Amino acid sequence: MVASALADGRTLSQVRSARFRDLVPPGATLDLDAEAQGDGSVTFGARAGGRVVVNGRLAFGPPQEGGFAHFTVASRPARNVPPLERLLLHRGPARLVRAWSHDYSS
Repeated sequence: MVASALADGRTLSQVRSARFRDLVPPGATLDLDAEAQGDGSVTFGARAGGRVVVNGRLAFGPPQEGGFAHFTVASRPARNVPPLERLLLHRGPARLVRAWSHDYSS
């Protein structure tokens, strides 16, 4: 969603960094700030209700030679997150499904 808002007709070639800082509740309005960098990338930050919910850096244009130099994942336990049952409203009824008679997706 952020990439498409910043693309301006360009193709996303790389997510240089992205840090998801907080949950975004359904129906929340996001305020997006972006700044073009000298190397053609764009740094961005999105806020919901005044809180930073995601920030990072995206690159647009043709893919860079050599592919990815590295990939890093960092995480920490979520804070102030509602119980899973409140986030996944269909979870209770889904537990009632034991089998299906036909796979209609193929």
